[in-house]
Amino acid sequence: MQKLLLYCTCLCMLLSGSAQAQIADWDTLDLHSPQTNIFAALQFNDRLLTTHAFGVSYSDDYGANWLDAAGAPRQAHSIWTRDGKMYASRVQNGYDSTWVSDDGGLHFNFWGEIRSDNPSTKVIRGDTMFAIIVGSGLYRERVFRKLRG
Repeated sequence: MQKLLLYCTCLCMLLSGSAQAQIADWDTLDLHSPQTNIFAALQFNDRLLTTHAFGVSYSDDYGANWLDAAGAPRQAHSIWTRDGKMYASRVQNGYDSTWVSDDGGLHFNFWGEIRSDNPSTKVIRGDTMFAIIVGSGLYRERVFRKLRG
């Protein structure tokens, strides 16, 4: 948790323009490399999770050590929980796809996809996904319902 707070503090200082001398003190969280782009982060009970170019990583010791979640999507734009399950989504090749984890983010399995070139906001209840996609042109917002299977 302290390392996550360190990231937030450093980001705020960087945005204010006063962090030039302190960039060397940043902690990289020991992910795949200091250049790993973090797309989303989540705390689930005492577990920290982050999505990045290589998938989803989790830490059970407040960021001291990180492990990769099996079957997780690469470059997931979002990660969230609902009813004890964890979900991660990514956009690739014209589809916004979602994976689900029943074990707190240790393993992910493919849930389903909707056709979209943009990230969507989703709610999943049981075997039904509701998604809102913000588009352009005449149809600026679309709402979809998809059944799993």
